[in-house]
Amino acid sequence: MRLSLVCRVLHALGWDVWDPREVNTEFVPNRNEDNTKVDLALFNRGDIPSVFIEVKAVGRVDQALHKIEEQVRDYNRNNTALFSIITDGQKWRFYYSQTGGEFHQKCFKHFDFLADEMESIENILTTFLTKESILGDAENEAKKYLRLSSLQKAIQDCSHEADRLTQRPPFPRKPEAVVQLLKEQWPGLTEEDAAKHLASTDVSPPNNYPTPPKPAPQLGGQVAYGSRWDARVDGLGVVHLKHTEVRVTILGDKIKGWSTAVQQAVVIALEKGQTVDSLKNQLAGFEEGRLSGGRYSQIPGHNASLRYLTAGEAYKALSQLAKILRCKMDLEITYRGKSPRAGETLKIRLSNDGTSSRV
Repeated sequence: MRLSLVCRVLHALGWDVWDPREVNTEFVPNRNEDNTKVDLALFNRGDIPSVFIEVKAVGRVDQALHKIEEQVRDYNRNNTALFSIITDGQKWRFYYSQTGGEFHQKCFKHFDFLADEMESIENILTTFLTKESILGDAENEAKKYLRLSSLQKAIQDCSHEADRLTQRPPFPRKPEAVVQLLKEQWPGLTEEDAAKHLASTDVSPPNNYPTPPKPAPQLGGQVAYGSRWDARVDGLGVVHLKHTEVRVTILGDKIKGWSTAVQQAVVIALEKGQTVDSLKNQLAGFEEGRLSGGRYSQIPGHNASLRYLTAGEAYKALSQLAKILRCKMDLEITYRGKSPRAGETLKIRLSNDGTSSRV
């Protein structure tokens, strides 16, 4: 079961899970020494393994992490993969296998499917686990993170939670939120120091941290705080889209995920005759060139890339693409566990004239 979950993720990231030359199960990394087998080995660099993935039972990673890390370290003894991953399907830990030091020090990213923001998870996966990113800038991004100091890593790791705090009363600035989150781990950290580290780690706008605008009315008695997560819906006013997932119907195809839906709509627009230049001038986050590092993912089959978008930014992009494609798009938006509206569903139709309505 857990292996099937991992393979679903790999398939969504572009790996051919049915081709053993690309996704090899029970791979033997040290044939001349023992019969130890890696659960999954990914190949897109010829005969050199790109990624080793060790899949454990749910909950096993937390219980025996040190022993599992030793096991994966030994996999890389003679046949080193670029990255190694330890996962139980829910929790994922990424290691840059080719750096020095103790194996536990090589971990540069981790996430939990049930606890972390889906947009943040998607950004990690597209930056470090697509075939294109591994051939592109993923290694440099991993090195960049591992070069950070312990404090910089702590600040980067809590960045998304700090962003959430800035959107809630009493609306702290991001450095203030970081200090609050790290007060036990780093009791001497000041807001000034936090601001400097935020500026140096590419996890936040570098120069200023504006005070959030006053709350605005929103559907269902909630409030929306002007941010990149907000969307305006005709007849509903401002709708706050943080902690949401979406299913979008575009020309009969149902697509799950904010970023995936935008990317698919962009592909359709390009196939229907739109040029990269024209879309670049109309869509935020859309750039010419195959940018695989940082917060960009490539548009399959085209010399273009799309930046990671929040739900609010993706909503605006889909509204614009509905006009470009001259079609309607139906959005089924579901609020997830961390939202005060968890479990609620909102259905919206984007029309080809730029208007929107609740379905």
